[in-house]
Amino acid sequence: MASKIRLSEALVNGDLKTSKNTGDLRPQEISAIQILVNSSGLDVFITGSAAKGQRRAIDSDLPLAVFGGSKKDTKSDIDYVVKIGLGDKANRLPFPDVDSSWGVREVDYINLSSGPTILFRPYADPILIEGSGRLYLDDTTN
Repeated sequence: MASKIRLSEALVNGDLKTSKNTGDLRPQEISAIQILVNSSGLDVFITGSAAKGQRRAIDSDLPLAVFGGSKKDTKSDIDYVVKIGLGDKANRLPFPDVDSSWGVREVDYINLSSGPTILFRPYADPILIEGSGRLYLDDTTN
């Protein structure tokens, strides 16, 4: 059975492997995301290829891939997630390269076994979180 990790406990206890690595997010993307997180008060997580540092054609003018379509001649989007109940607020924000099909997704946990996640919190440096198991977004997550 996969381990269960509560974000609030893990941040206090130091139970997560963290670093200042921000995947392949570019400085202007980090700045734009941080400004939106600061103004909204939301905790926002980046998952998928951006957190893994594996996006396609990020410095190109190619269009973003469309869900279910060919990835040829497209660039990768950025996958954003927030705690359940905060999606409407998050989807009103103009996050860079957000997936137009999904927008900001609401989740109750992030599966760290699928790859790392980058946590953006208001007025704090982003951190990359790695590990295995489920990272539960609990009541202390904004």
